[in-house]
Amino acid sequence: MQQNRALAALEIYAIVNEIEKDITNAFVKKIYHLNGRIYLALHRGKDFTLVIAPNRLHFTNYKEKFPTEPSNFAMFLRKHLDSSILKEVRQHAFERIVEFRFARKDKEYFLITEFFGAGNVLLLNSERKIMGALELREWKDRVIKRDMEYVHPPASVNLKEISEGKIQEILHKEKGEVVRILARRFGLGGLYAEEVCARAGIDKRLDSGKVDSRKILSSIKEIFSELSELNKGFHYIKGSRTEISPIKLKVLGEVETKEFESFNAACDEFFISESMTEVNEREQNIRDKIERILDGQQRRLRDTLQEIGEFKIKAEQLSIEGQFKDASKHYEKLKKDKRKIEGMKKAIERTEKKLGSIKFEERLPVKKEKKEKQWFEKFRNFETTQGFVVVCGKDASTNDLLIKKYTSKEDIVFHADIQGAPFCVIKTEGRKVSENDLGEVAVISASYSKAWQRGLGVQDVYWVTPDQVSKKAPAGEFVATGAFMIYGKKNIIRKVPLKICIGIDKEGKVAAGAETFVKNKSIAYAVVVPGDDKSKEVAEKVKVVWYKKVSKETSEKARAIPLDDIQKYVPSGKGRVISGK
Repeated sequence: MQQNRALAALEIYAIVNEIEKDITNAFVKKIYHLNGRIYLALHRGKDFTLVIAPNRLHFTNYKEKFPTEPSNFAMFLRKHLDSSILKEVRQHAFERIVEFRFARKDKEYFLITEFFGAGNVLLLNSERKIMGALELREWKDRVIKRDMEYVHPPASVNLKEISEGKIQEILHKEKGEVVRILARRFGLGGLYAEEVCARAGIDKRLDSGKVDSRKILSSIKEIFSELSELNKGFHYIKGSRTEISPIKLKVLGEVETKEFESFNAACDEFFISESMTEVNEREQNIRDKIERILDGQQRRLRDTLQEIGEFKIKAEQLSIEGQFKDASKHYEKLKKDKRKIEGMKKAIERTEKKLGSIKFEERLPVKKEKKEKQWFEKFRNFETTQGFVVVCGKDASTNDLLIKKYTSKEDIVFHADIQGAPFCVIKTEGRKVSENDLGEVAVISASYSKAWQRGLGVQDVYWVTPDQVSKKAPAGEFVATGAFMIYGKKNIIRKVPLKICIGIDKEGKVAAGAETFVKNKSIAYAVVVPGDDKSKEVAEKVKVVWYKKVSKETSEKARAIPLDDIQKYVPSGKGRVISGK
């Protein structure tokens, strides 16, 4: 079964290389514990779910049904790691151990994940002393106990740093087939030990003392080079057996191959059968239990019906014999059993209904639908009260791209009347834009211009139609990247206030833009104007405003919103919170 397959050290190396670039400095939203697996819900620009199981580590695109009551270990991890920042992910040496370093306020924590034996997850403090573990254990050379310093298990060979001399030393010192020595002493595992032999052109059964260490080193280097270049994942299918790998395996020969965009994706699809099997086993166990209950109920009903028949015969016989007192007792028992029958039948009916209602397929992990990124998500984008999408450039290149590729003839183009401002485009789709919405976009256009950096309170803004915007310059002049010539009449809006409102809606999502839009969209919002506070400080103060205005339930949602999701709306990376509503 797939779940018996554990990731090798080489595969963990590939996984860590993939995930660290995505989740370094990610915000920890929540931690779950299900069937021996830890799930880290993270956010950095987008949401990630990292699954840590005894045999594997990877992102997952499947949604699990987590328990409503978290386990004690989940509560313990949440207490220390919720709302923390994941600062670093690394593989220890070349072992099946991965370390996560978290920062929360002024404290630092290490989450150690061990993927050998039965697996383990430990939380360490900044002094690397054990605060708690999924499993507390003791061996002759190391101990996993609270308040003790964490000690790594004895290390094997670090293949990333190994030399030809070290390879030769080990191969000549050990006795046996080269494939076994590579698997055990080099930490490669069976599959990659065979792959090294195949690439080196060496018979895997050859005595280790007769092997050319240069060929082994060359083969190992070739695999690491392929890892760094490919960044892919593969399923190799041969009959009922499926193998996974982050490299193109030569040892398996010509087999059906399925390529994935990453090794994470390949692992996610491969190991999902583990969850499927667990669900099927849970379903069967519950079904068996209910069937045993039903069998017992039906047996008791049969016995009672038989008893009724016997009582009736006996009571009639006693009456014939003139033993009326004894006959009366039997008739009373008969009545009592008849009353039981109705209750028994109803109980059986309920049990049969319960048995028929088991639908565990609803509890199977469901693959998250990949949300197609809208083209305007490449830019700063907002919404107006009427529901128009507003798209703004971020710099010279996105200004060029926005006007040249994404602006239609029915759109409206805004620009602050100051050098160093983005174009903002209302995507009208042919609908009429109200004065209110024009004013909202003017506020956005003014706020994201150089006027904000200069600390101005107001700024003139104009809007034009797309056919007035051109790259064609007058003779002898040059139009730089991101700049355009405006021809014809400009519709000027005077003294537009520089202020961006950042709110939270009832779903716990961020809404930003002009105040008239945000106040209707949000249950609480803060007003940000030009200032000297860094965007992180502004974001923290925005959250403080929210906490004062929202319910406890929404407050929890607000805490889960990463500061990055607020900071991105602070123009020029600086500002000042002046009020909240």
